[in-house]
Amino acid sequence: MKHLMYVIAHKQSKTSVSQASRQPMKSPGKAETPNVALIVDTATTWGRNLIEGVIDFVDQHTPWHLQVESSGTMESRLPPPGWDGDGIIARASDPKIVQWLNDTKLPVINISAIQLPRSNFPCVTTDYKASAAIACQYYLNRGFQNFAYVGPLKHQVVNDYYTYFKAELAAHKQTCLSFDLPYNYEDRRNLDIRTKKLQDWLIQLPKPIAIVSWGNDAGREIIDACNRKNILVPHDVAVLGTDTNKPLDKASHPSLSCIQTPSYQIGWTAAEMLDRLFQGLPLKEHRVLFPPTKISSQLSTDTLAIRDKQLIQALQFIRDYAYQAITMDDILAHVPMSRRLLEQKFRKQLGRSPMAEVTRLRISKARRLLADTDMTMQEIAEACGYSTYNYMSYLFKRETGVPPTEYRQSSRQAKL
Repeated sequence: MKHLMYVIAHKQSKTSVSQASRQPMKSPGKAETPNVALIVDTATTWGRNLIEGVIDFVDQHTPWHLQVESSGTMESRLPPPGWDGDGIIARASDPKIVQWLNDTKLPVINISAIQLPRSNFPCVTTDYKASAAIACQYYLNRGFQNFAYVGPLKHQVVNDYYTYFKAELAAHKQTCLSFDLPYNYEDRRNLDIRTKKLQDWLIQLPKPIAIVSWGNDAGREIIDACNRKNILVPHDVAVLGTDTNKPLDKASHPSLSCIQTPSYQIGWTAAEMLDRLFQGLPLKEHRVLFPPTKISSQLSTDTLAIRDKQLIQALQFIRDYAYQAITMDDILAHVPMSRRLLEQKFRKQLGRSPMAEVTRLRISKARRLLADTDMTMQEIAEACGYSTYNYMSYLFKRETGVPPTEYRQSSRQAKL
């Protein structure tokens, strides 16, 4: 297994006096640039963004050698035997890793919310209590009255999130169901049984229901189970993941809504805290919590808690065919009722007409493609159901207030 070594150095050729004073004390004959290990899952957006935050801090403040293992289990991400390190930023979520961290006797910054015995390291991580509050309010604003939580409940941090979510709902006189869904790697031998149990549970749930899933994988598994049993997502079951993992959020149909956690800021702050320890300075706080930045709303929660079966049927048809050349007559052929009655139902429940709902979905997709791809304007127009870019541009500006070209430019600048 290969170990990747990143060397981040100042852009300036000389190190200033103030910069030099930031370096940890070195033993005789040892290189002056600190060796820092990052024990982080690099396969997720959360981990990659965190590493980027660490690298940017180092690039702007102080040179470090960064030891990063790019694959394997968390335990296999430990530095190789004989690694001569100075400090560690680690996800101390496993007793064996905690033991190894203690044995090194090096400065450690923990980036895991899991609190294990002997893991009293300085910590910077996600504020899951704040995350649960955001998830609760997000669903309440959509009118839901039934709620559930899905995840590997035997894990402390997963169960803690469930406790926070239940408490937020209880404050609004709501209750919460739960389903214990182990991590995939814990349950591979019983995949058929696992899938059937999840499907049976989803079938008997009161509907419509709002589900919070622990992470991206569980959320996509729930959506897949619903699709196999003809349970409509999001009209019967809405699904919100507790963290994002691009581009896998969009690998399910419909795409998965996720809570975005500030892992870049967590990485930056972890590096900043470790740098203070290198300098012999006291930390401002022993435990730093970052609340989520926002919810990335995708199709898995793009609904209100609607109980009208005919309206749900019409909405699902629109969701499935919005990016084709559908008309009002196509919708009425699928949901046999008068045009006037269907219009009334839409305006009463959604505040817009059926064709306005088609436009909303198309413009929402156009926004995503403009921000996240290099597709041409004509390609985006066709992908969104428009034959010409000019017509899409007219509707896009009418709905958003800016033309597509300007929206793309501002979206890219915001990512810099």
